[in-house]
Amino acid sequence: MSWDVMIFNLKRKVYSVDEIDESVLVDIGTKTDFKKILTDNYRDIIWDKDWGKIERKDFSIEFSLGDSDEPFSNTVFHLYGENAIYEIVELCKKNNWQLF
Repeated sequence: MSWDVMIFNLKRKVYSVDEIDESVLVDIGTKTDFKKILTDNYRDIIWDKDWGKIERKDFSIEFSLGDSDEPFSNTVFHLYGENAIYEIVELCKKNNWQLF
């Protein structure tokens, strides 16, 4: 199984993607900031330029940081394997991000 999920840094909790607009978005940081957050959380993360990959026995997670170092408020994770969602949920809880 695989899924694509988006994480957002928001000023308040929302219950639907329809509630997300510029007024509730908060910057996560730059590509450099986000790379540090992920590297601090996943010491075994594999970096290939702007792509990151977290591999475990029963799942993997991939994502791109893009080519800009401008601040951003959301990004997409590609999840492979059922247990990947639990890993992303924990990352989001730790950083107060919302996942859709």
